[in-house]
Parts: sequence; C-alpha cells; structure tokens
Amino acid sequence: MQLVKETWLAVFAAGMIQAERKGKHFLCCTAASFVSARIGIIPKAPILPKDLGINKEKNGGLIVVGSYVPKTTKQISVDKLAMKSLEKREEEINRAAEMADVFLRASKDTLIMTSRELITGKSPSENLDIFLQSGGITSSDLATKALEAKRAKVVGQALAGVPLWQLGPKSRHPGVPYIIFPGNVGDTRALADVLKSWVRPVRLSSTKELLLDAERGGYAVGAFNVYNLEGVEAVVAAIEEEQSPAILQIHPSALKQGGIPLVACCVAAATEASVPITVHFDHGSSK
Repeated sequence: MQLVKETWLAVFAAGMIQAERKGKHFLCCTAASFVSARIGIIPKAPILPKDLGINKEKNGGLIVVGSYVPKTTKQISVDKLAMKSLEKREEEINRAAEMADVFLRASKDTLIMTSRELITGKSPSENLDIFLQSGGITSSDLATKALEAKRAKVVGQALAGVPLWQLGPKSRHPGVPYIIFPGNVGDTRALADVLKSWVRPVRLSSTKELLLDAERGGYAVGAFNVYNLEGVEAVVAAIEEEQSPAILQIHPSALKQGGIPLVACCVAAATEASVPITVHFDHGSSK
C-alpha cells in the first residue's frame, strides 16, 4: 500500500492489529516508519553522527546510488553514462572502484552511481539490469555481498523512511553506519539533506580570498607545482612549518600523468592542512 501521511500509517497499523486479533496473519515488507507505527514507538529526531560517537572530520563516506527511478534521478541531478559492451562495463567498474578508493583514502565523501537510463543488451549476459536495480536491492547486495554483513543493528532512521544500520562484528567493516535510502522516499531535497547531516564539512579556501588576505597583510603567497603524492606532502609540510598560506599548482602535463588521483591528493591535503592552502590549475588551456 502507498500511504502518504503518518496518520494514515497509524490507522492502517491499528486495522492490522484488529485483524490479527481475529486470527489473520501478515508477512510485511515495509519501510522503517511502519515498524514504529505498528509497535507504538514514539517518533524521535533523525540519527546524526554525534549520536553514534562518530567524528565527521575523520573519514570520508561512500554513497552508492543504484535506483534509477525518476525521484532518485532528481535527487542526485548528475550526468549519466551509458556503457555499451561487456568490456566497457568492466572498464568502467574498475575505474569507478579505483577512483572511489583514491577519494576515500583522501578522506573525501564519494558518490558512485549507475546510469540514470535503463540500458538493455543483446543477450541476458549483456543486459545491464543488474546494475540498475532499485535502491532497496542495491542496498541488500552491497550489505551482503560487498560488505559481507551477516547481521546488523537497526539504530533508527537517518530521515523518515530511511533506515540506519550499524554493521555487525562479522562484516568487513564492523560498526560502520549503513544508511539505506529507498528509491521512492522523500522529496527532491531528501538525499541532499541526509548527506548534509553526515558528510565531512569542506574547509577549502578560495585563491581570491588567499590573495586578498595577503594584500591586506603585506606578504607574498608562494605557488608550488606538484607532480605526485610525495611532492604534495613535502610542500604542505614546509608550508605548515612556516605557517605561511600557499597555493598547490597542477600543470597540464602533471594532470595528464597523475590524473584525478593527483587532484584528489592536492584537494585533500589543502582541506586537512593547518594553514590556508588552495589548488590551482597552472597554465591550463581549458576550463
């Protein structure tokens, strides 16, 4: 049943209880909000990281979007990618996994999503349906197959109708919060609201602000080209030792060689540094 208001849910739950008293039995597949109405749990505010003793400053979070229903597409509003063959699919999976690993190691919140369009192949083995499942199935597969979860604790809700688990001790990441966002829940801002409550705050300065502060203070700002992780670490260490704001620069040739991982390292280093640091694309020919 599709119930729009909490009061409707309460009425339905009351009717179910009356039917059960007359000997009826039900097997329910529902959102978390129904459980609260059915057993009389008093509503409480959505669970936040601080409620679980989690410091948002520490690690990045992984957001995986599998549902391709129109509401989910509006909630994320990003470009879509159509994969045309098995080889292309494998290439894209490997690339996405590699990039997610880079950004998570750099303590950045990371979004992985399937195409917003249902794409079918010429044969069952080429059909991409399996990568375009609803949010609920995506959540189940990730929990049981990718994270190897055997048991989880239902902590509460991150938002009305959005269950929040903590993975059990036998999973690959024990105790990690696992938010299950069904594809048909909330308005167009719902996913963004949950992410805003859970993602790391960004403290990256702008180069304009950096230079205006330098002009007012009468000091120079060094700009240093970097080509790899070791170079980034060396420059940042010197900047922090001198307590002097600076700019990390990436030349087009360095970008060609290091790609997005190099950019991620620079952005992460600038975000985590104890002094203001910005990232600049040096002598770039395109926006």
